[in-house]
Amino acid sequence: MDFDSNTKVWKSLNVARILELENVGEASLAIGICRYAIYGRPAIPNTPPFLDCAGRLILVARGILENPASLRLKLLRSGHILRGKDISELLVHIIEENTRNNSKNIDEELCRIYETFKGVFSLILYDKETNIKYVLTKGLAEYVGMDEELIVVSSEPDILLKNNLEPLKITDGAIKIDDTKISIIHGELIKPKIRLGKIVGGFDYHMEREMSEIPLIITAQRYAQPRKYIAMITKLIKRSDKIFMIGSGSSYNSALYGGYIINELSEIQPIVQNATEFIYFHLHKVRPGDTIIANSQSGKTQDVMRAVTKSRMKGAIIIGVINRLGTPLMYASNVYLHIAAGIEVAVPATKTFIGQLTTFARLAVELSNLPENEKKKLEEEFEKLPLLARKTMERCREVIDRYASKIYGFDDAFVLGRGASFSIAAEGALKLKEVAHIHAEGLDAGEFRHGTKTFVKLGYPIVFLIPQDLEAREDTYDLISEVGEFVDMLIITDESDPFAEKFTGFVIRVPRIHDIFIPILYTIPLQHLALRLGVLRKKPIDRPPKLNKYVVSG
Repeated sequence: MDFDSNTKVWKSLNVARILELENVGEASLAIGICRYAIYGRPAIPNTPPFLDCAGRLILVARGILENPASLRLKLLRSGHILRGKDISELLVHIIEENTRNNSKNIDEELCRIYETFKGVFSLILYDKETNIKYVLTKGLAEYVGMDEELIVVSSEPDILLKNNLEPLKITDGAIKIDDTKISIIHGELIKPKIRLGKIVGGFDYHMEREMSEIPLIITAQRYAQPRKYIAMITKLIKRSDKIFMIGSGSSYNSALYGGYIINELSEIQPIVQNATEFIYFHLHKVRPGDTIIANSQSGKTQDVMRAVTKSRMKGAIIIGVINRLGTPLMYASNVYLHIAAGIEVAVPATKTFIGQLTTFARLAVELSNLPENEKKKLEEEFEKLPLLARKTMERCREVIDRYASKIYGFDDAFVLGRGASFSIAAEGALKLKEVAHIHAEGLDAGEFRHGTKTFVKLGYPIVFLIPQDLEAREDTYDLISEVGEFVDMLIITDESDPFAEKFTGFVIRVPRIHDIFIPILYTIPLQHLALRLGVLRKKPIDRPPKLNKYVVSG
C-alpha cells in the first residue's frame, strides 16, 4: 500500500509475509509493529501503522487506553474517518485534531496525552512535514540506541545490544528525535542494566519472561475491562436460572477459584465443571435462560468449544473469558471478557492464569451483595494487587531457590490448600507436573488426612497454602504438626500469620490483602517453584513433551 511516492506501508495478518518482503528499496526510516489484538480482532483495518486524515502523521502504538469508545465517538463527530478499532488510529487522529491550525504543537499535545490519558501504552509518531520522530510511553518501556548514522527505537533492548548500540530506557515520558539528536519532552532517559538471554528481554525461558509481566498485566487489565461492561455482564448472570462455569486444565482451576469467590460474595452458586465432564454429565440439564461462563485463554480448546456449541443449541447464554480476539470462542459468545494478558508462548499457563483469576475477582466483586461502602473497600484493595504481586515476586525468590535445591530429587509432591486456595493448590500441582515433571497432587488439606497421609513416611515434599479463616488456619497447623517431622515443608502464608516459622525454615509471606485476593498472590511462588525445579531437573520448561498450548482433540 503506497500513501505517496515516498511512503510505503505493508500490512499483513502473517508476520512471515512481512519478513519475506524483498526489493523494498532504500529508506531513511522504518517503523514496524506486531499487534496483539485488544481493541478489534486481528484484521487489516485494525493493523498499524495509521496516518492522519491529511497524510502528514504516521503512528504505531501498543497497549491499552481507558474509554477508547468515547474517544472514537468524539473523533467521528469532528469529521475524522476511522476504519478500525486499534488505539494507533485513535491516537494519530487525536494528535491531528489538537494540533490542527497550530492550536498546539506536537510536543505540547504529547504532554497533554501523557498527563490526561489513563492506560498503559506507548507510541512512535513520525511527522513527514518536519521529519521529526516522537516516542511517548506511559507504563511501558521503550529503548533507544544510537550511533553517528543510526537511531533505533525498540520495545526490547536485545536488538540494540546485538548491534552494539547502548540502550537508553524511557518508561514514563516523551522524547523527540531530530536527525541524530534526542531531546527530552517529558520524563527522563536512563541507562538500564540489561543482560542478553536466550529469550528476548534478557530471560532464559519464555515462562520466566511471562511471569515477570504479571504486575503489568494486572494493571493494564482494568482498562481492557471497563466497569460498565462488567456491570452489563453481571446483569446477565443475575437474570440467569443456572450458572455453569467450565474450562480445561489451568482454565478449569481458575474457574474453580471464580466459582468459590462468586459464591462467597453473593447468593449465586455457580456449578463449576471440567469442560469434558460437563458435556457428558451436565449438558442435559442446560435450559434456555441458563448461562455458561466458558473459560479458555486460547479461545480454541476443543472440549470448551464442544460444550459451548451444544449449550447454545439448548438456548443458553454464553459468556466467554478469553485472551485472544478473533477466536472461535469469541464468535460463539453472546458477550466476552478479554483478560488482556498478551501473547503467552510457553505451554505452561502463568500470566494468563493470573489474568483469569483477576477477571473472576473483578466479576465477583461486582456481583457481590455487599453494601456500597464495603464494595468500594474491596475495589480499593484490588487496586493494590499489581504492587503486591511485584513485592511477592521479590520476596519469594530466595526461599524458592533454597527449597527447590533441597527437594529437586523427589519425583512426587503434594500441594495442599483450603477454601479458595484449593484451586490454587490444584494449579500448583499442575505446574509441577508440566514444568518439573514431578508427580504432584493438589488436595484440600482436610482430605489429606483421609488416606493420602499414609505417604508421609516416604518423605514426599509438601507445600501448604495457609487459609485466612482462623479456625481453618488452626486446623491446618494441626495437620502440619502431625506431618512436619517426616517431610520438607514449604509454607506459603500472609504477613498476619504468627505460626509459620515454628514449623519450617521455608516460609514465604505474601503481603496482607483481603482474603478473597490472597490466592492470587499465592499463585506466584508456586509458579516460581515449578520453574526453579524444572531448571534444576533439566526439563524443557517452555515445551513439555506431549503438551500443546491448547488441546484440539478430546
